[in-house]
Amino acid sequence: MGIARALAQQPTIILADEPGASLNPSTSEKVLSQLKQICAKDGITVVVSLHQLEYAKRFADRIIGLANARVVFDVAPQHLDDKPLALIYQ
Repeated sequence: MGIARALAQQPTIILADEPGASLNPSTSEKVLSQLKQICAKDGITVVVSLHQLEYAKRFADRIIGLANARVVFDVAPQHLDDKPLALIYQ
């Protein structure tokens, strides 16, 4: 419901903190997929905080990793592997 309210306001940017956290995996995928499609079509930038790396790899255009309040990597999803992940999950 929060995503629908945000989209109704015609924003230029959306900040979404774990948008699928309380949903089952199938519904989370649908929400993330629709959010990506709608925002791409309408030219809306979306910044999403995710802890599910597989969702980040599937739905993100860019993945930024933070550790100790610093950016430790900024990569395209296809370049996300164990090396940059070790910087935040050591």
